[in-house]
Amino acid sequence: MTSAATILASIDGARRASHDIHFEVEQFYYTEAELLDDGRFTDWLDLLAEDLDYWMPTRTNRLRRQQALSISARGEAAFYDETKESLAWRIRRFDSGMAWAEDPPSRTRHLVTNVVVHHVDSDQGSDAELAVRSAFLVYRNRLEREENVFAGCRTDILRRSPDGGLKSPAESSCSTRASCWPRTSPPSSESTSILPNRRVKGRAGGEHGIRH
Repeated sequence: MTSAATILASIDGARRASHDIHFEVEQFYYTEAELLDDGRFTDWLDLLAEDLDYWMPTRTNRLRRQQALSISARGEAAFYDETKESLAWRIRRFDSGMAWAEDPPSRTRHLVTNVVVHHVDSDQGSDAELAVRSAFLVYRNRLEREENVFAGCRTDILRRSPDGGLKSPAESSCSTRASCWPRTSPPSSESTSILPNRRVKGRAGGEHGIRH
């Protein structure tokens, strides 16, 4: 399996995907976001590759000359370092009613943008794997005053499934910046919904749920 680090190192010279493939990838991400926002986590899990590697490193404030050290490396501290099996365990726990930190559950909305798709050379053919970089904004609120906004970037390696569709990250890597503040009034009844954290090999996840 091609590593995310290798893909990022060579992505500038890789071949850009066609408009049709780019559109297909965007629709895949929109479907994924919809499933998470609707709380359909089991359906979301079905989008993930069996050999999923989902990773979200920690990020620290560093001087300009130390920026290379601001994001932790593999093997160092990480918010998430998940497999499909560990994500399935999180979902089972959430559905059991024992995840008290998410009862009542969070409401979230995932926004995906700046999607860039490149082909990855592979023995299976030029379209067997796709390297995708994207930006995301996740809004979350819970109860009356608990509110967070998470913004970040994400790098995924998407793979064709046997039926020709896309399979979510064989590898995924995410980097986020989060900001949160208290609300002075209850959220509107139209507030959108998201859910617990989730993770992929790039960078992302959560203890009481699946936060993206």
